[in-house]
Amino acid sequence: MPLILTPAQFEAIVYHAVRGRPNEVCGVIGGWEGIAHSVIPIANVAATPRTRYQFDPAQFVTAYHQIERAGGEVIGIYHSHPAGAPIPSVTDIAEATWPDAAYVIVGFPAGDQPQVTAWQLRGGKAESIQFVIVPESSV
Repeated sequence: MPLILTPAQFEAIVYHAVRGRPNEVCGVIGGWEGIAHSVIPIANVAATPRTRYQFDPAQFVTAYHQIERAGGEVIGIYHSHPAGAPIPSVTDIAEATWPDAAYVIVGFPAGDQPQVTAWQLRGGKAESIQFVIVPESSV
């Protein structure tokens, strides 16, 4: 199933990644049936934020409840690779905890131009999935 985002949601994810460099950024995507209704940035509290991400636990709980109150679920997790390709690392794959979620990665493999990919990380494997950007009026 593809992940469906509006232009504003897509831009919020990319902007967060650009603004957060040289550290990794992270957040969650709330929605239902692959259609996003919210993008919520969460502080990265990893000990080595240039190469890892870890959600701030309190912010994650707040975001999770916000998504549930809106009638949705976590349909995506996003983070950035500020100095590399938007391909899941061994760590990304090993630490994936939402097997049905889309994992969106914003990478910067060639400097300042962001590239965005989406993945399903399940059972120690990464499978590329499609993400679609549709006008706000279409969702």
